[in-house]
Amino acid sequence: MQNQAIIYVIATFVGTSFLWLICVHFLKTKLDKLKNTHNNLSQNIDKEIIVRGNQSVDFLNQEIIRLKTEMSEVKQERYMDGYKAAKSEFFLNVTPYYEEYKDGNDGFLVNDIYHRVHVGYKYQLYINNLPILEPTVRWEKIIEERKKEVDHKKIKSALELIQDNLLPIVAQSNGILKLIPIK
Repeated sequence: MQNQAIIYVIATFVGTSFLWLICVHFLKTKLDKLKNTHNNLSQNIDKEIIVRGNQSVDFLNQEIIRLKTEMSEVKQERYMDGYKAAKSEFFLNVTPYYEEYKDGNDGFLVNDIYHRVHVGYKYQLYINNLPILEPTVRWEKIIEERKKEVDHKKIKSALELIQDNLLPIVAQSNGILKLIPIK
């Protein structure tokens, strides 16, 4: 009976050990699977964080580019608004101009009258449509004649020549110069 009890104890011990060995092996396998799953999930989470981070960075970069473009457009609009406002605040009024000087007197026998005509243009600065300073005259041509009457055709042709010379300058001034044509 003792032998049987020893065999029974040994068999119980071996059986229990075998069951524990199977249980430990099963738990170890399950633990390895959980570790692999954990590592895979951890890597997937890292990848997802990187992908979402890159998406966020891409979105933020696009937003920065959009805001810079918008800021540039707003700056350009404000510049043009200021330019137009400043442009409308002042201008230089230019007009062809002449002055006639007469000297001498009409004698009975001798005519010592002579005419001198200065032909040029007059310009004046205006700010908010109000004249500022006195007009300035620039003479381009002087016509002298010794007659009772001056030849107005010469004066008109000289004024037209000055006006024709001023037209391209006024056209390039972007509205700062305003030409008042001769009548």
